[in-house]
Amino acid sequence: MNKIFLIVYAVSFNIISATARKRFYKNVDIVSAGNGIFEVTLDSKKVKTPNGAVLTVENEGLALAVAHEWQAQDEVVQVDFFFII
Repeated sequence: MNKIFLIVYAVSFNIISATARKRFYKNVDIVSAGNGIFEVTLDSKKVKTPNGAVLTVENEGLALAVAHEWQAQDEVVQVDFFFII
């Protein structure tokens, strides 16, 4: 029974660690990229998508909502709680 618990614990830990990372930024802002395009920045660095492209949105309100999701993260960034992006 202890072996089963350890296997389940190990699998659970790997899933959590893959989606949760220590918060590495202090400031979250949005910046205008021109032509009604907005970008979210973390400590003045642009947020990028998993494929490396800069995350851009075509609406200031949506950019603020995405920025709020980043700001709402505590000590650990949990991407499972990003509902907009």
